Amino acid sequence: MSDTAPVDSDSHEPKRLTMEPDKARSKTKQISSQLLDLTDLKGKVTPTGPLLTTSGQREGNYYIRHSWSAWNVTEDQLKAAMKRLHDKLPEHGWQIDKYARAKSKAQQLQLEAFHKKDKYLVEVELLLRDASNTTGSKEDILSFAVSSPTYSAPTGVDLRSE
Repeated sequence: MSDTAPVDSDSHEPKRLTMEPDKARSKTKQISSQLLDLTDLKGKVTPTGPLLTTSGQREGNYYIRHSWSAWNVTEDQLKAAMKRLHDKLPEHGWQIDKYARAKSKAQQLQLEAFHKKDKYLVEVELLLRDASNTTGSKEDILSFAVSSPTYSAPTGVDLRSE
């Protein structure tokens, strides 16, 4: 992404927004819900919740990742949902960074977008079964991975217990 975070002049590290982990989880879940609304799909959605991740982060920093899928609708409905996301995301503050076929045998359609204001990233894949099952999917699905920016935990919050 071309946007850069402000830098702390003492440490030369990007300044991080301080946020309680529960609030960050709620915000990530809210963004996932907004994305689902944009698809206009009425099928099933995986019941997974957003997960806090500290791996690869400096002490006290974390990000939230919410991986989920929508399914139990027709292939045409999933294709239309992917097109709607491509068309509507920019109207809602998202910058489309990728909308293309994967460079894999399955060549599934992929979309990546960055929310300019909230600094969230979404990666979406249209996984359709085919005769050779190159996607490995048992269902036709629209797969989402929503990632927050890196946050700093407030002083006193132990991220290992989150």
